[in-house]
Amino acid sequence: MKNKPVRFLAIVSHSLGEFDVLFPFFARLKSQQSVEVKIIVAVKKVYDQYQASPFLQYCGQSLKIDVRHFKIPNKFDSLGRTSLLLSETRLGRKILHLWVRGAGLFRAPVLFRSLISSDYYMHEVSNQIQTTRILYVFNFLLKKPILTYHHGPGVVKTTAVTKPIKHANLTTHLSFHEHNRETLSKLGFISQIEIGYPQFFPEWQQLVSKFVELKGEVNKSIVIFTRHVSQAYLDQNDYDYLLKTSFEVIREKYGDILIVVKPHPRQDTLLLRKTLRSLGFGNFEVSAEHAAVLSKNANLVIAFFGSTILHSLSVGAPAIEYNIEAKNFRKSEFEGSPYKNLGIHSAECKNELREFFEEVLQARYVRPEIVEDLARKRRFAIGRFNKFVVEK
Repeated sequence: MKNKPVRFLAIVSHSLGEFDVLFPFFARLKSQQSVEVKIIVAVKKVYDQYQASPFLQYCGQSLKIDVRHFKIPNKFDSLGRTSLLLSETRLGRKILHLWVRGAGLFRAPVLFRSLISSDYYMHEVSNQIQTTRILYVFNFLLKKPILTYHHGPGVVKTTAVTKPIKHANLTTHLSFHEHNRETLSKLGFISQIEIGYPQFFPEWQQLVSKFVELKGEVNKSIVIFTRHVSQAYLDQNDYDYLLKTSFEVIREKYGDILIVVKPHPRQDTLLLRKTLRSLGFGNFEVSAEHAAVLSKNANLVIAFFGSTILHSLSVGAPAIEYNIEAKNFRKSEFEGSPYKNLGIHSAECKNELREFFEEVLQARYVRPEIVEDLARKRRFAIGRFNKFVVEK
């Protein structure tokens, strides 16, 4: 008699980057044992982004993971004009809050079958409680364990913590690396299990390679991963400088090679296209393709601050973080960029970026030493009595 599969229910409540953790995690877990997975995407915009990604769709189908949208209250989807009017007053916000909670309870019965049949529940690190509340109700009633994960496979070693995460003590957190432990502990995650950085899981990299092979595209390019302007991370003037000088150095060193620009999921794509056209360089495209897929055939990758640089390094592409700290940057990252601090190539100005390009062109580029550590393999599985086990 075959062992009964371990069943997981994950609620995506924050961003598209959650799939960059969930799919590699389940690809690795499925390589070890029988697992059934259902992913419910609460945020309509995130579900639309998922449907618009051929690669993520391919991953879901290849891994036989049931991904569907279910309308659960969340802070990202607009509730319409009425909600905007209500939110302008304290009483209105209270009414809106009660309405959202009531709507969530009204829809909850549809989830009962999955909640009852699942062995594990999962949600991302910030715990959008109006969305995840139902998990904690059933955790209390049925004692089903809750696993949490970061909403993107990035380094949080020096991320500032303002307050603990609600109910963090009731969960087990899937940590990517020991260097994140202190930050996660400050967030309230008492129980942590180190699984490694998902981008480097061999099962995930196989999915990337197979998808690229199926596409049959081998055109070389330079890829730029941008991010949106924000008070915390990137000033407008610095953003304009980083984008313009990136194009200038690429054209100087690689001529008319195709430049592929991938915006951050929350970036205004129409505004980005307008800005790129105003630069007047030509032969570029704005892509929604996955970072790992774009990096696979890239000559070189430029990444503004963010975890996408790890996708590039995981598939062997030469990559550099191009970043100028905003005035408030160290309020969020108190030691500066954790990627730079780990020894990943970085630049703050055009000349430093040019030097990196010359290293690559002259075959002097050396992959950062930290990559070997980040790629260290860890086997994990669900053992007897539904206990999560990691073999180091």
